[in-house]
Amino acid sequence: MNSVLKVVLSLSLSGSLLMLPLLLCKPLFRSRVSKRWQYAVWLAVIARLLLPFTLESSLVGALFGQLDRAGIPSLPISAGEAFVSASPSAAGPILEEEGGVPKGAAPGPAALLARAGEPEQTAGMDPLQSLGWVWLGVALILLARKIALYRGFVRSIRAGGTEVSEAALLDKLAQVGESLGVKRPVELVVCPLVPTPLLTGFFRPCIVLPTVCLPESDFQYIVLHELLHYRRRDMFYKWLVQLVLCLHWFNPLVYWMSREIARACELACDEAASQRLDAEGRRAYGDMLVHAARAGSGCWGPSPALTLNESAEQLKERLGAIMSFQKITKGGLWLSGVLTAALVGGFIFLGAYAAEPVPAESPGSFVKEAAMETLELKGTSYYLVFDEAQLRAIGTGDYGLDKNYMQQADIRLSAEWIPIGTPEHPFTGSYNGNGYAIEELTAGPGTTLPGLFGAAKNAHLYNITLRDYDLPQPGGPASGETAFPILALDVGESRCYDNASYPKQAEKGGGEDAPEFRYTQEGYFQTPYLFELGWNVQASAAAYDAVEISLPDDSTMTVLLHEKCRSRLEEADVLAALSTLLLRLREETEETRFPLVRPLVRSIQEIGNASPSELAESYYQEGGLPQFAAVFAQLDEPEQEAYLVRSYQEGKIALFSLGLQQLAPDSPLYSLLAEKTYADASVSFFSILTGYMDREALESWKAKAVQDGRANFQAVLLNAMGDEAGSQALKANLDAQRDEEYRAHGILREGIAYYYQGQRVGVLLDLRPDSSFVTLNTDPKGTVNIRIVRDGQERIQRVDEMTEAEAAELFGEEEDPEDGLEQAEKEPEGAVRLTVEELPDEAARRMENCSIKTWYRIRAGGRQYIWYNGFAWDFGYSPVRQDGGWRIEIVKFKKRDAGYLLLSLPGDAPVSVYCDGQPVVLTEADA
Repeated sequence: MNSVLKVVLSLSLSGSLLMLPLLLCKPLFRSRVSKRWQYAVWLAVIARLLLPFTLESSLVGALFGQLDRAGIPSLPISAGEAFVSASPSAAGPILEEEGGVPKGAAPGPAALLARAGEPEQTAGMDPLQSLGWVWLGVALILLARKIALYRGFVRSIRAGGTEVSEAALLDKLAQVGESLGVKRPVELVVCPLVPTPLLTGFFRPCIVLPTVCLPESDFQYIVLHELLHYRRRDMFYKWLVQLVLCLHWFNPLVYWMSREIARACELACDEAASQRLDAEGRRAYGDMLVHAARAGSGCWGPSPALTLNESAEQLKERLGAIMSFQKITKGGLWLSGVLTAALVGGFIFLGAYAAEPVPAESPGSFVKEAAMETLELKGTSYYLVFDEAQLRAIGTGDYGLDKNYMQQADIRLSAEWIPIGTPEHPFTGSYNGNGYAIEELTAGPGTTLPGLFGAAKNAHLYNITLRDYDLPQPGGPASGETAFPILALDVGESRCYDNASYPKQAEKGGGEDAPEFRYTQEGYFQTPYLFELGWNVQASAAAYDAVEISLPDDSTMTVLLHEKCRSRLEEADVLAALSTLLLRLREETEETRFPLVRPLVRSIQEIGNASPSELAESYYQEGGLPQFAAVFAQLDEPEQEAYLVRSYQEGKIALFSLGLQQLAPDSPLYSLLAEKTYADASVSFFSILTGYMDREALESWKAKAVQDGRANFQAVLLNAMGDEAGSQALKANLDAQRDEEYRAHGILREGIAYYYQGQRVGVLLDLRPDSSFVTLNTDPKGTVNIRIVRDGQERIQRVDEMTEAEAAELFGEEEDPEDGLEQAEKEPEGAVRLTVEELPDEAARRMENCSIKTWYRIRAGGRQYIWYNGFAWDFGYSPVRQDGGWRIEIVKFKKRDAGYLLLSLPGDAPVSVYCDGQPVVLTEADA
């Protein structure tokens, strides 16, 4: 019998002996211990079935040792061969312990499978060895089949399903997710092909419903049930069981165990839900299970997802457990502890077969080369990075420093990080973090360029999130916060944007009084130059030239210089202007959270001898936002007021916002402009000013808005105050008033559906005279389409029916039902959401000069693009064609750490954009 098969058989026997008491004694403890324990306890059996670790002396190990001594042949082991343990991921790093494998430890499953494929140095093959190949072949076929079934199942859902867009359902989903602490956004899809609600997705959960026409309580409890599955990581547990079934396909007990785990999974989920509900809620939850069982009799195929469908016997058991739910007593807790201890003892006592350890490979190879999948996107090939091994493989073997990479999952690093790229061999490709996080990035004190990327040239590094990084200062032993955790050294015009980094919360060098880190790369004007700089940069001359310069007050300051700025400081005029600017900034910031201590000069631009007033007018006319912001601070107060009023009157909201940022904190212009925008009913400009109001001012404006009956201003002020409860109450009150107004004109609402003259409404369009929405509701089950006409006082005058052609015109061309990638490649005629990678070159070039947190319209190649860099929200959008143009309604769903908004529309028609009901001003970016 070959050694691989002997290890598997020993694990199967050991696991069977461990699971038998659980299966046979279940009636004794079923009602005495928690369902959560009954579910989790099977992990010990799974570990026994998968992990060939054992003490030197164990029951099963001794039994198989007797077989060895009886002369049953083993597969020979070559002299240089070594066993190594593998990470849980098939593509993950294979780690080795220095000094070899501990005594009594058998090879891990991945190592065994790897050895099974190696050529042997013996002639012939005995029958027992052939059994090992049969076992391996069947195991691989079963695993491949399960993966193929799951992928086919998901593809079928995506092909036959549609994303739910009803705001009420999405709000309820978000509320339940927030109450459970679910951090990731959750997709909601309706697919008539599935007979029962189910959950798919490991990292991006998706709840699939057979229909959205559900009672409100049923929807709430379905979402609660499925999100509990996701929060408890039941999908991972389910696939761990599937792996056991594939490896131990010959053992009938594992199929019994699989059914017991599936039963315990649902009971544990029901128990977790019951803990959050009162008696009435538990009855409603049970009703939901009954309704789902009736609708889902006969689940669709061998579903690999987590479903609500159950047999009658299982449903009866679940309902009984829900109705008789009560907290576990101290006796039950004591019994759980005793049983757990007994199970752990059995795990250790039974053990497994351990092949004789052999010398391990030299510790020089910490990471084996990890294979990466590729994705073709608009003619560009991206390598997909899922785990630590693949991340560490960048720059090795086939994965060169000039390739394009895209992260596909959160990654936690397990050892000190070696930065990607050096000054001699910099990273020159692109890395898209895709919104996922890299955690625990650490580097040794001797690392000269600490960062995720050590050095890069002409690279694109974006959408990267670092959490809990702990990097040494370049050239110094102290661990702490580095200036550039994403990229330590740019050796040639790299683009590093849309990134976020969060250092580990520990004591940093410098004590409590050390200035906080700031790096904004903002422009600062000092005649006749425009300097781009940041400050409090903790980096040394190892990365940048450090120069000590004298300031006009006879003090000195150490300044770091980017490579392209080195020669400019040899010019007396440049040095004088920079020293004057640094003294001014130091005096302006010494009483703030960010006092200027250690600046870095990124660029120096000569702009001639024009005065700040002349430059401000030029940049205002050209729409040069960073330059306008730099010189605006040099204007006197009357000039600043004139530009703010002018930008307001001309609707240039980006310039208006930048000007406000440059005002002194106590400037009276904030109050004057607030009065003006409120009097003019300009909600969008007023909302910007709320960011500069203290709590007292916000309360005062809210009281005035309430007195004047201005609900839109109330909403803005409540959001600025962070009063979510007040916002919800205001929304509920406005909804009630609107429903009463609708009823007076024959329009009734039931849940998310509207009815007009006894017919269900397909499209309800309610516009104010200024073309902003009061209500836009679509219902695929509707049979009549209506438009509500209002007068100048926003009172309903009449209700008109719309033809199908008129309703269809509102939404433009019908979108291709295929996935977003194929949709983008086909250049659809409707409005679509894009990623930055999908932009044509011409549009991408124009985007490079755009500022963050500013709305832009970019026109290129017969299309136009709506762009906002820094839009840190998950969002939905509704494109509507009206009066020869476009109206885009954007709704925020859930806050994120970083992100952007990019929409593509055909042609060159006018565009108006509304975000959460408020109009935004688009800046043209055509130059």
